[in-house]
Amino acid sequence: MKSNPFRRLISQLALVIVFSAFVTPMPHLFAQTRQVEQAMFGPLLERFEEAKEDQVPFYASQNYNRAFQLYQSALLDFKKGEKLAKIRGQIKQANESLDLAFEATRVSRVAMEKLVTTRSRFQKLAMGQIAPDEVTSAERFFFEAMHKAEEGDIRSAREKSEKANEQYRKATLKWLKDGFIKQNETKVKDLRDQLSQETYRQTLDELQNIRDYVDHAEDVEFDPFDMRDTIMTRVNDAISALYPPFYRNLPDTLLIGDFVLLVDQYIDKGVWAFKKQQATGLSGAAWTNFDCILYLESIITVTGFQVVAQVVDPVKQIGIEDAKIVKPDVHIGDTVDLQLYLDDKTDQNILAARDEYIKTAKTFTPEGQVLVHFDSLTIVSVSGRPNLGRVTDGIAAYPTKVVYPKSLSLSVDNFTAYIDSLLLTADGASADITLKFPPNIASDSTCKPAKLPLGMTTITPKCEFYAETAMPSYGPWIMGEMGMAVSGTDSIIADFSSTTSPLSKNASWMGVVLMQ
Repeated sequence: MKSNPFRRLISQLALVIVFSAFVTPMPHLFAQTRQVEQAMFGPLLERFEEAKEDQVPFYASQNYNRAFQLYQSALLDFKKGEKLAKIRGQIKQANESLDLAFEATRVSRVAMEKLVTTRSRFQKLAMGQIAPDEVTSAERFFFEAMHKAEEGDIRSAREKSEKANEQYRKATLKWLKDGFIKQNETKVKDLRDQLSQETYRQTLDELQNIRDYVDHAEDVEFDPFDMRDTIMTRVNDAISALYPPFYRNLPDTLLIGDFVLLVDQYIDKGVWAFKKQQATGLSGAAWTNFDCILYLESIITVTGFQVVAQVVDPVKQIGIEDAKIVKPDVHIGDTVDLQLYLDDKTDQNILAARDEYIKTAKTFTPEGQVLVHFDSLTIVSVSGRPNLGRVTDGIAAYPTKVVYPKSLSLSVDNFTAYIDSLLLTADGASADITLKFPPNIASDSTCKPAKLPLGMTTITPKCEFYAETAMPSYGPWIMGEMGMAVSGTDSIIADFSSTTSPLSKNASWMGVVLMQ
């Protein structure tokens, strides 16, 4: 009897459905697996995190690593579907190893405290390039000592610690002799042509005496950090004696052309040219001032920031730490006022300006009107003024990376001179100036006071400048109450100088001449 094709097809479909039911994972089975994994391994993982916070891997690496290996093995067996009893046994062993690691850490932290501190300080000194063998040996003895302490063999740990300390001392001596002292001997030899023979010989002899002292220290115990500080001080004193007081203590006030720089910091102290008796290559930041009124039209005083321990409403509150930067004697509950650069007084602008103000205040304390950076300065001393120097070369410029003030403008005889950049040299100063006219001279297109770009113009600390600017066209500008319109295509003369005036005008005359 022939089989029914239809029945055969139905039987095959039934087999496929049954097979699929067995091999197709169900979402709830995945969820159950994750839950079981979390229940079994979650507490152990929390202990590993606790161990890391307590520096257990550092103080008890052997037991910690053993515990972690057991955890990894248990997790692998779980994913392979091994029996849960076996996995639970591995987790139990991992916890027992962690127990030993925590206990060993408690003991080792006390027993190895001095050695750990020594190693930590030593690593910051980066002596490995000069004394690589000694540093490598010190590291080997250090970890051997830590392992002995972890095993509870404190006596052996102390013996290994002493061997590590011996290598730290040897590395210090080698760094001093082959590194620091040698570098300074080379520095003196490079200066031979600039020094007197007597000074040259005396300095090298002093460095040799210091080297001999270091050689004799090889047979005695000493604190490597005290030794390093002592020798570095002696060497620095010997080198410093080569230089005049003016260079050893660079002046905090510099004359650059007609401007005065109040030095905020020297970033690079350059070098001293013995024959020319001048310091060259100086860079840093300084303050300078104008004698006229600094026009701060964008500054708005925002009052009543309440000082709090924790800021909840940043628009109305300021943290105590930030408040103390502005007003050192302030207390929680007080209020402070801030002068902020604001175009308009919205909450968003206030927050941004306040944050910028605090950031700037953390960087420096204003000692003048304008912050400038100076680069590649050459300075000489001023006779009879030990704390004053005169710039003979190099530049000082505004703005700097930290721009202060945000907007630099000067009030000059009812006009406003906006300064986008300022360049100071020994030969004079120049500024990129845009001149804003008084309110009664307005732009026809904006109805606001007219503005005139003058470009780079020589300027003095008294805010005096004189510029003749060729203009393709200017205006139309509306002048006075009568509304007279002015425009042209020739040059403009901006005269704010007490020594120079256009045409036949008196030298004391100041203003703008529109050429037509």
